[in-house]
Amino acid sequence: MIFKKLYLSYIIWTIVILIITIFFLVRLLNVILSPKIIITEPKNFEFRTKLENIIIRGMVKRAYFLRIDDNLIPFNNDGSFEEKISLTQNLNIIKIEAESRFKKKSEKIIKIFYETN
Repeated sequence: MIFKKLYLSYIIWTIVILIITIFFLVRLLNVILSPKIIITEPKNFEFRTKLENIIIRGMVKRAYFLRIDDNLIPFNNDGSFEEKISLTQNLNIIKIEAESRFKKKSEKIIKIFYETN
């Protein structure tokens, strides 16, 4: 009977320690990993258009700051964002950069050729 109680106690403590370890590993991964940028619109990262403005939509994960062409962009609690970009004639190179709280960075580049005629 005493051995069964001890065995049960070891199992419970093992489960508790395992849960705490998993919790800290997940937190550590958030520190180690760079932020993730997911662009949902536009679908292509290189294209031609005759539109003067485009909308960039997407999500960020593990991000503290989001910049599009060095302009700070707000994003929602779920990480979603939307920004209207005015294009200049010919080639536009749009840099989307996310930065974590721990200074880890990720970036995406969108190249758009704006045709006026």
